[in-house]
Amino acid sequence: MIYCNGMTDLNDLLKINGLRSTVPRQKLFTALKAADEPLSHKEIVNACADIDRVTIYRTIETFISIEVVKVVHIGWKKRYELTDLFSPHHHHFRCTICHTLSHISDDVLENAIRIMSMEHDFVVTSHQFEIEGICSNCKNSIVVI
Repeated sequence: MIYCNGMTDLNDLLKINGLRSTVPRQKLFTALKAADEPLSHKEIVNACADIDRVTIYRTIETFISIEVVKVVHIGWKKRYELTDLFSPHHHHFRCTICHTLSHISDDVLENAIRIMSMEHDFVVTSHQFEIEGICSNCKNSIVVI
C-alpha cells in the first residue's frame, strides 16, 4: 500500500498503487459513495447487479488493501464504507431494534481520543466507534405495560 494522505481522487489512488481504473471498480466506488450508511455485501451486489459476485468480492478486498474502503463491524456482521480519504470522518449510532445506523461526527469525541492517546504515549493509526441503543422512532413505539 502506498499512502496518500488527503487524496480524494480514486483514479489517482489506483494509479499510484499500480492498479487500473476499471468499470467494476468505478461502479462499486459510486455505489458506496451514494450510500447513506455502510453497505452489506448483499447490498453492494444488488447495487452493482451487472458485475459478478467474484469481481465484487475481489474489488472490495483490493479497495480495503489500498484504503479506499473500510470494514465496519456491526455485531457479527461486516459492512463496508468509504474511508476518510473519500468521506468525512465519523462514527455510528446503531439501533438494536430496527438496525438503522446514524452518523456521529463529534469534535469532542475526536479530541478525547487524541488526549487519551497522548496520555498513553500511543500513536492512533485508525479507530472505529459504534454506539448501540434504541433510536427515537423505536423508543417512541415501545409499549410499556
